[in-house]
Amino acid sequence: MFCLDNCCNSAYHVIPQTIVAYNFNPDWIIAKTDSSYYNGLNDFAYWIFKKNAFTTADIDSVIEANLIGPIDSMKFYNLLLENNIKLQLISYSNK
Repeated sequence: MFCLDNCCNSAYHVIPQTIVAYNFNPDWIIAKTDSSYYNGLNDFAYWIFKKNAFTTADIDSVIEANLIGPIDSMKFYNLLLENNIKLQLISYSNK
């Protein structure tokens, strides 16, 4: 979520809820979400978000332009390599 104020009275979802693993650095956020709740299968989706281009100007357009996902694991790991994103997913339960 991205909050527009210090109290976070309003926020925009960048990556859907039910995040099971994530990581970030100053430029990127990566995440793995569990969509089993919606379809009853053991199903995961992967997300990549480019943070360094983020502004609050037209937030919906910025999120749409910089968010890749939902994608499968093979495409996710290929995009990490192609974009030289040196992050590994960290399980949410291990934090």
